[in-house]
This record gives sequence, structure tokens and C-alpha cells, in this order.
Amino acid sequence: LAQYLIEAPGVIVNTIPELDSQSLACIRQLGVKLVTLGPLLPMDDPVAPDDLPILSWLHEKPPLSVLYICFGTVAEHSAEQLQELASALEELDQNLFFLWALRRSQQPSLSEEFQRRTSARGMVVPWCSQLQILKHPSIGGFVTHCGWNSILESLSCGVPLVGWPSIAEQSVNAKYLVDVWKVG
Repeated sequence: LAQYLIEAPGVIVNTIPELDSQSLACIRQLGVKLVTLGPLLPMDDPVAPDDLPILSWLHEKPPLSVLYICFGTVAEHSAEQLQELASALEELDQNLFFLWALRRSQQPSLSEEFQRRTSARGMVVPWCSQLQILKHPSIGGFVTHCGWNSILESLSCGVPLVGWPSIAEQSVNAKYLVDVWKVG
């Protein structure tokens, strides 16, 4: 693969030099011709019908008062991890809210009591348009799995991040957020 990259007329990378100058410089030193193009985000993302109730709920919340939580579509967390997070969400200040995008297959880990006790302050949904959510003025923070697109979307929207990586490159991305960009 490395040989193909070196021999290619160029490689297009979904980033910008302002975010990845060190990494890009290292790759270029190997002789790879890079073209940066990004971030490639659909900033005019149309509202999906499933998002309408979520956006209506967000419209009722004060600016920067909602914590958005999403761990992507691949990694699974243990029931114990999800229950611990649920317990922490119950302890949020009464003036803070949460929106948790949690796949249906993981939702049985949350007790009915949790959903009843937090129904005035939180919403658990199986999916939502992340970019629509991150662009909303009520979103004040994002607990993320540190997938690359999630990071780029959050940074593009100016939303602070808390990383909870679990698989693949997510730990490297999280470390980069903290140690290089100093935003996580």
C-alpha cells in the first residue's frame, strides 16, 4: 500500500493543514503527494422527518444547555458502562439537559425507571442527524466516540468535546484532540 501511495499522482485527504500539519508533513516526507480537501461536511444537511421531534425538543431548551451523547454506529458498550453513564446523567444539574443517541440494540441496558426519572431533562433516541444536532444553539457539549467525522463536525460547529473512544483509530483521534489540538 505504501508503494502505491508513493507512486500515485496524488492522494486526497479529508482534512486541512491547520488541523493536521504535523501528520501531513510526515507523510509528505515519505514522498506521498497530498492534496488536502476538507473537512467534507454537508453543512446544509436537510432535516430528516425523524429529526423534527428532536429539533422541537431542542428549540425549547436554553442555549448551550444540552449535552449530546453519541458513540457511533459500530462499537458496543457494556450494559454496566451504559448504566454508569445513565447514573451520571441523572445527577446533572436541573438546568442541564441531555440528548442521547443510543442504538435500539443497546437501549434495553437503560432501565424504565431511568427513562421515567429523566424524561423532563433528557431524550434517548435510536438515531438522529448528528450535524443537525451539533449545529443547534442549545447544544453545549458532545460526548463522542472520537470517530473522525464526529470530531470534524463538532469542531466545525464549535461544540466542545469529551472523548470516550472504544475501537479502531478512536483512541489515537482522542489523544490527538487532547495533546495536539488541545480541544478535548
